[in-house]
Amino acid sequence: MICIKVHKGSDGRTVLAACDEELVGGSFSEGKLRLKVHESFYRDEVIEEDRLAEIMGDHDIMNLVGERTVSMAIDGGYVNDGCTITIGGVIHAQVVRG
Repeated sequence: MICIKVHKGSDGRTVLAACDEELVGGSFSEGKLRLKVHESFYRDEVIEEDRLAEIMGDHDIMNLVGERTVSMAIDGGYVNDGCTITIGGVIHAQVVRG
């Protein structure tokens, strides 16, 4: 299952925050890098992976955390496999669409 939350900016753009459900509430670090998966940012609803694939194209910006979530973005052509970062063993990607 995937946790998602859609944030709407004052400019009308939307940010999709999505992460593997088991990562919510976690904190990960590696060297100087820190990643906190705050429930308030990532969890508004919990959906199936196939639903995530359906809605990714609807958003201007995506903040993605976790193997299943980021893999869906790679498979969908939103993220290049070489454009991810791993922090404390957790993969993370950000997408900004023009």
